[in-house]
Amino acid sequence: MGNTKLIITARILSLVAFVIGVITLFIELSFYSDFTQIVVIGRIIPILGALICFVLTFLKPTKKQIEVPIHILLFSIVISFGVITFFVPANLILNLVIGASVFFAVSMILKMSLINQFTSAAYYYLVFGGVLFLKMDLLKNSPDFLLCLISVLVLGILSAVINLALGTQLTEASSSLSSAKREVPLDDSENMYHEIVTHADFGVFRSYINGKLVFHNQALLKVLGYTESEDLENFNFGKEIYANEDEKEKFLKLLERQKKVKNYRIKLKKKNGDTLKAKISARLILDKDNNPYMFEGSLLDISQQVKKEKDSKNALETLKKEKYNAIADMKLALERSEIKTQFLASMSHEIRTPMNSVLGFLTLIENELFESKEELQQFAGNARTSSESLLDIINNILDISKIEAGKMELDEQDFNVSDELAKAESIVMSGAKEKGIDLIFSIDPKIPSLVLGDNTRFRQIIVNLMGNAVKFTEKGSVELILQLVESDIEKMKIEGTVKDSGPGIAPDKLEKLFNPYSQVKGDSPIKNQGAGLGLMICKEFVNMMGGDINVESEVGVGSTFNFSIYFKQSAGQEINIFKKEDPDISKKTIELSEPELKESMNNLKEELKAENAEAAFPRIPLSRRSKKRLLLVEDNPISQSVELKLLREVGYLVDAVSNGEEAIMAVKTGAFDLVLMDIEMAGMDGITATREIRNLEEGPSNIPIIAVTANSSMKDRERCLAAEMNDYIAKPININFLKMTIDRWLNAN
Repeated sequence: MGNTKLIITARILSLVAFVIGVITLFIELSFYSDFTQIVVIGRIIPILGALICFVLTFLKPTKKQIEVPIHILLFSIVISFGVITFFVPANLILNLVIGASVFFAVSMILKMSLINQFTSAAYYYLVFGGVLFLKMDLLKNSPDFLLCLISVLVLGILSAVINLALGTQLTEASSSLSSAKREVPLDDSENMYHEIVTHADFGVFRSYINGKLVFHNQALLKVLGYTESEDLENFNFGKEIYANEDEKEKFLKLLERQKKVKNYRIKLKKKNGDTLKAKISARLILDKDNNPYMFEGSLLDISQQVKKEKDSKNALETLKKEKYNAIADMKLALERSEIKTQFLASMSHEIRTPMNSVLGFLTLIENELFESKEELQQFAGNARTSSESLLDIINNILDISKIEAGKMELDEQDFNVSDELAKAESIVMSGAKEKGIDLIFSIDPKIPSLVLGDNTRFRQIIVNLMGNAVKFTEKGSVELILQLVESDIEKMKIEGTVKDSGPGIAPDKLEKLFNPYSQVKGDSPIKNQGAGLGLMICKEFVNMMGGDINVESEVGVGSTFNFSIYFKQSAGQEINIFKKEDPDISKKTIELSEPELKESMNNLKEELKAENAEAAFPRIPLSRRSKKRLLLVEDNPISQSVELKLLREVGYLVDAVSNGEEAIMAVKTGAFDLVLMDIEMAGMDGITATREIRNLEEGPSNIPIIAVTANSSMKDRERCLAAEMNDYIAKPININFLKMTIDRWLNAN
C-alpha cells in the first residue's frame, strides 16, 4: 500500500493496541491477583510501545521509514506476551495462541514486505521459543502443548505465504501497467505535444544564447507581425525583439541570475517597427558544464490589457480629480455663499443708509422743518447726494449680476473718445466742485477722433475711477491721462492713468482692492466709503477689452490707478501705424534740475489740456437754448413734473405729453427741435411711437429722439437704437449728462 495509507493504518493500530493493552491490564489484574507486579510490567510494555509508535508516525524522518515504528509496536506486543508467559506458566498456551493471532492479523493488515515479515517472525519465535525451552519441564506433559505449537507455526507460515502471494500479484500488475504504458507509441505523444504548442494562442519559442531561433510556433509569428517562418531565418531573437535596450539588459540579467523568469512585462518590437507590451516567461537551459546554452519560453501580447489597465487608471485618476474638484468647488461655493451672505448684509446696510437719508431729508422738507432757504437747499442737496449714492449701488449690483451670469457683452460701435470723456466729466464734476477739487483731463493728440469699441463701458470705467478718486480726495486734484501706446492696421492700445491726492491705501489692503464683494476699509474720515463694487466692475470691463488694471498707492500721498484697453480701428478713420518707443527716462531725469523738471511737466499738462478742450464738442450757450423747443413724453406725473422743472431751469423751452399718440400729434406740428421719449408707457409705448414718427413726412420724421427710460440693460439700448432713436439715457436722470446729450444733438442739427 502507499506510504500515506500505511502511516494512517499504523496510527489506528497503535491506538487499538493501546486501548486493548489497558483493558487487558485491568482484566488480568483481577484474575491474577498473586502476580500483580508481573502483570503490570508485562502489559505496560505494549501500551508504551503503542504510544511510541503513534508519536513516531508524525515525525518526518520516520514517515519515510514507517516500518520502524511498526516493528517497535510488534516487538512490544511479543515481549509483553513473553514476560507474562514466563512468569505465569499456567497461561502459556493462551498467550502463545493470542500472540500468534495478533502477529498474523497485524502483518496481514499492514502488508509489510516479506523481509520485514520474516524479521518480525524471527523475534516472535525467538522470544516464545526461549520461554518454551525454559519452561519445558512444566509444559511437556500438557496434552494441548503440541497442538498449540503446531498452530503457531502454521499461522506464521500462512501469513508469510499470503503476503508473498499478494506481493507477487502487485508486482505483476505493476509490470503489466508499465507494459501498457510502453505500448503507447512515442511518436504519437510527440505529435500530440507538437500540435498543442503549434496551435496555442500565445507565442512559444526556443533560442540559442546567440539569438538564433531553434523553434517557434505560429502564434509567435502573429505576435511579432510576421507572416512566414522564412522571415525569421536571419532573425536575431536575442537582439531584434526588444524595443528598449535597458529593458532587455534588465530581463537577461534577471534570467541569468534566477535561471527562470515568469510573467515579466517588457516592451517588444514588431516587424513594422511598432511596439507592443508583452508578458514573457522563460527559463535558461544549461549545458553539461553549467554554462548558458539556450533559453525557451512563451510570450503573450498584453497591449490591450495594458491599455485597459491604463484607461482604468486614468479613469480612476479622473474620478479622483473630479472628486477633488467637486470638494474644492463645494468649498469654494460655501466660501462664496458665505461671502455673498456677508455681502448682502453689507449691501442691505449700504442701501438702507442713503435711503434713510433720502426719506429723512424729504420728510424734513415735506413738513417744512427748515429754518431758512439755505437750510432747505442743504436738505435737498443732501437728499440728492444720497439718491445718487443709492443709484450707484443699484447700478453696480446689476452690472455684477450680469457679469456673473455671463450676460455682459461688449457693444462695439464707432465713437469719439473726447465725447465720452466730456460726458464722464459732467457726471463727476458736481462732486469735485463741492469739495473744490481740480479735475484734469489730458488726452494724447495721437488718439484718433473715432475708434471702434463699447463707449458705454469705456465711459463707465472713467466715471468709476474718477468718481472713486473724487470721493476719497478732500483737497488737491484728480487727474486723468490717456495715451496711445500702440496702433496697427487692426487695433490700438490705449493706456490710462488716474491720479489723486487722497489718503492713499495701506500696502496690505491693495491686493483685495479688485476682489469681488470686498470693501477696503481704511482710516479715511469719509463715512460712506462705498460698497466696494466699482473697482471690481472696472477690472471686469478692462479685462473684457483685452487689458488689465493695477494700483500704486502711498498712505498720506495718494493713489494711482493704471489701466490699459484695446479698441479696434474705425472704418471711417485714417489708420496710423504707431508703436511707442520707450524713452530713457532715467537719463533725462539726471540731465534736468528739479525746478526745470516741474516746469516741463506743467507745460506738458497745459498743452494736453488745450488740445483736449479743442477736441470736445462745443456746448450751446444759454442764450441759444431758450430758442430751442423740446417735447417731453412721460406718462408718470411726478417724473414729468421733475423733468420739466429741471429742463426749464437750465434754459430750454419744454412742453410735455403723456402718451405715444399725443407725441406723434405734437411732432406733426413741426414746432419741436428734439424729443425726450419714455419707453414704457400705457397705450402706445415709446418704441412704437418712434417708429410711427419715422414714417411721417420728411421734415418731422428726422427730428432727434432720445430714449429716457428706467430700463438700463444693453438689450433695451439695442431695442431703442433699432427703432431709429438717436440716443439713450437711463433714469434717474443726471441733469448734467442729459444737458450735454441734448446739446450734442441740437448742435448736430
